[in-house]
Amino acid sequence: MLRVEQSSKEGRPEIYSLVTTTDLALLATLMHDAISHLMNAIDKAARVREPIDRIASALEETAAAVKSALAAQAERTARREAKSRRSAVMGVLALKPRGHHRSRHSTPKLKV
Repeated sequence: MLRVEQSSKEGRPEIYSLVTTTDLALLATLMHDAISHLMNAIDKAARVREPIDRIASALEETAAAVKSALAAQAERTARREAKSRRSAVMGVLALKPRGHHRSRHSTPKLKV
């Protein structure tokens, strides 16, 4: 058996208790289990890192593709709207007679 000294609040030895080899074995087992669990967690994290990196890369590529597609769609929409405005203006200009001004005298009057 081993003797372990316990100190009081002032720091001077007051109580002595006996520690058995079984107590030390239990403490060593507890420490071994804790270290084993930590190493297992580290190992799992290392194995998961590569798939997570691949997923992150795929998401970045997808985001870039979506951004590019949205920019292209916005450009096509802007061109289509500009073309539509030009067509509307040309249609209005086509309806407006050029060089011919109607006067009050040339309008036929209806007899009632």
